[in-house]
Amino acid sequence: MSTESKPTQVAFCPHCGHDAPQSLLMVHSFQTSRSHGEFFTFAKCETCGLPLIYQRQMRWYADKIRTQGAFYYDLHSRHLLYPEPRKLHESIPPKVRRVYAEALRIKHAAANSFAASIRRCLEIVCNDRGASEDTLTKQLAKLKAKGEIPQVLAEMTDIVRLLGNSASHDDIEIDAGFVDTIDEFFRAVLDYVYVRPFQLAEIRMKFDHAKMAIKSIAGKVS
Repeated sequence: MSTESKPTQVAFCPHCGHDAPQSLLMVHSFQTSRSHGEFFTFAKCETCGLPLIYQRQMRWYADKIRTQGAFYYDLHSRHLLYPEPRKLHESIPPKVRRVYAEALRIKHAAANSFAASIRRCLEIVCNDRGASEDTLTKQLAKLKAKGEIPQVLAEMTDIVRLLGNSASHDDIEIDAGFVDTIDEFFRAVLDYVYVRPFQLAEIRMKFDHAKMAIKSIAGKVS
């Protein structure tokens, strides 16, 4: 089948960070005793040439075939499996998640804009944690003084801040190779500030419930 005859739809590609045409390569379906069936769509981004894999339930697919025709190619209604979308933990404030999601869309397409967006994310985190000083430098220093972030993360965030400043003022062009490092630094901050405390609270709650259950059983036995 020629490239021109393949179904194509414009969708966001995490590989290159563009809304780009994605052409169908193949569809694979299967069914198990535990499910109504699944089908996987293999597509190729026509901008960067890299593959993408989507998943959807077979029951939904069969309904669409009946209503839309022999083959229904709609990437927006399918779950992207590969490359795996970088979603943030539920404990992270919605505004941080929203601005970070916007930053990811330009991560590989515009390094300077991505660095500036991550700097903005840092400001949102600082404000959320009660550090509302007039500069990001002072905000980060307050978080460090409060024990919200340790020394090594304080150094990381300072690097991100400096890169974000430069990107915002167009003083330098951020090398594309820096974007993954900036991303990893920022996610490490989020993990320390939000995710680990959330997980610790969950563990403590489960432990407390377990202790109560043990006391209840011991009381009945005695």
